[in-house]
Amino acid sequence: MGHIMDKGKSKQGICRPWFLRMAVPAAVVTILLFYVPQSFDETGKLIYMLITNILLTAVIYTAIAIPYNSIMFLRTKSQEERSVMGTWRAGLGYVAGSFIAIAVIPVTNLMGGTAAAWLKLAIILAIIEFVCLIFLFRHSRENSDVDSSVVAAENIDENVSLATGTKILFKNKYWIIMLVVQFCFQVTYGISGASGAYYAKWVLGNDNLVGLMGLAGLIPTLLGFFIIAPMAKKFGPTKTVEISAWIVLVSNAIRIFMPSSLIATLVFGATATLGTVPPMALIPVMTNNCVDYNEWKTGKRLLGMTNSAIGFGGQVGSGLGASLVGWLLALGAYNDAAASQPTSAIYAIYSFSIYIPVIIQVIESSP
Repeated sequence: MGHIMDKGKSKQGICRPWFLRMAVPAAVVTILLFYVPQSFDETGKLIYMLITNILLTAVIYTAIAIPYNSIMFLRTKSQEERSVMGTWRAGLGYVAGSFIAIAVIPVTNLMGGTAAAWLKLAIILAIIEFVCLIFLFRHSRENSDVDSSVVAAENIDENVSLATGTKILFKNKYWIIMLVVQFCFQVTYGISGASGAYYAKWVLGNDNLVGLMGLAGLIPTLLGFFIIAPMAKKFGPTKTVEISAWIVLVSNAIRIFMPSSLIATLVFGATATLGTVPPMALIPVMTNNCVDYNEWKTGKRLLGMTNSAIGFGGQVGSGLGASLVGWLLALGAYNDAAASQPTSAIYAIYSFSIYIPVIIQVIESSP
């Protein structure tokens, strides 16, 4: 997708047209995602679910996300301004995601809690997506001194093949670093999203503590969005992300020595959450900075392909993180129907909740 974006030719730029092009497909596939063909058998329904999920998350989302991340580069050359943009992007994304997570069940129950209610919700979400993408197309601009129309006019990237562009990227050591950092960050994020319920039930002894754990992470998350801008201004994006990685590393390392303590889980889980917020906002900023290095080193910007690091890390990293939870539980002989779990299953929960995040943060914190 990054390569396709780079080779695009449009009077509207190279990023903005994709918001318009994807507005209708995003709305339609969102509705299809929630529509269950009753005439299909169970296998047919699974295949339908797989296809619609892939279309929405791997195709349409990617066709929106890479241009959306890339347009930051075409707005300003200032790292400070990019950091502010990244903070607003991550913060409002978090708010929107939280609102949907909280509202979905009550709203569908209010509409009857049936399959028809979920379809009505899908239509509402589809309309919101369509309006937002049209608004984004109409009001976003590619107007920095690195204007996309100039890029298209000078044919800076058009003659770069996918193979050549890939070689250029893998000769950019800073892009490789960002690819690894984003991948590691998203693996941790994927594990975090899938592991909380197991830890609360089988290590802390009460699955109702999941809500308390989530609440303990809410305050540092909100605080994190407020400290990003001053930290980035004082230390720069790179140092801010490095400091954040150390906060997460130390927090999880302390939990190794008191894994079953509720207080330690809440306190150091909160500080670890605080450390994950700055990378959420600043990794796209740092990735876009790699575009300048590409141009300086090779004369090719590869704006879209460079930002593919974010998409790859997000899709593959988070997917792998969530998968690790299932694989390790199976390896530890976990049995959800059992009244208690074997020691091997408990250590499997320790491994994906504490040990693996520590290893990942060692990688992220290393030079």
